[in-house]
Amino acid sequence: MDPFLRTQCLNIFEDELKTPLGCAVIESLKSYGENVYMAFPIEKLRQNLEKNVYNSVDSFASDIKNSVKNSTRLFGAETEESLGLQTICHNILQNLSHLSNSGSGSILDSLEKISLILEGVLSDISDSHEEFINKIHTKMAKPTIRRDNTNVDISIFAENEIDLSELHEILKNPPTDKAIVDIVDILMHYELNYSSKDDELTIDLSNCEPYTVALLKKYVQENSLTPDPTDVKKENKSSE
Repeated sequence: MDPFLRTQCLNIFEDELKTPLGCAVIESLKSYGENVYMAFPIEKLRQNLEKNVYNSVDSFASDIKNSVKNSTRLFGAETEESLGLQTICHNILQNLSHLSNSGSGSILDSLEKISLILEGVLSDISDSHEEFINKIHTKMAKPTIRRDNTNVDISIFAENEIDLSELHEILKNPPTDKAIVDIVDILMHYELNYSSKDDELTIDLSNCEPYTVALLKKYVQENSLTPDPTDVKKENKSSE
């Protein structure tokens, strides 16, 4: 690789690792021990740049992507560690894109894909080292309740203060078209059981990941959504 490009790549890489998020991710990986820390081989990537192992900007970008993929497999796709590493990778690729001669080639393609993955979750990742460390060590409990589409007697998901009964009532009949689109987007993005090919979605909260349930709860709160009063009247009338 051209010495100028190599220096630029090294600077971009080092600068991203020095950000608050970069420092928090590194500290988190170190806390798991050397074997897990090596899942994202920072020293190897740094040494390869210094020794000019990469023949192009694209080859360096590809090595970073593969390293992040390995880490994601190890930690799980939706863990704070993986999201932090994906964010770092996203930022590095974004800064590398203007150095690449590939135009709409691999770097920009990768940037677009990672941007789609990160959409909607970046706001949940704190730049605060302390907040990040505290969050990754706070494990979200899995729901213990089961849910079918006729039983409305749902208990409270106490660990996260989520009343699944109320949440289900809101989700089954969103008040606006925009709310419908947003809710479907969340399900499509985080739940493998739902796809854009489904003509009609049947929301089964007991089969959703806790992270998805938390995002749905957050969306409902931020948009002040409430159950349809006509549904409540119908249920009260039927119970009389």
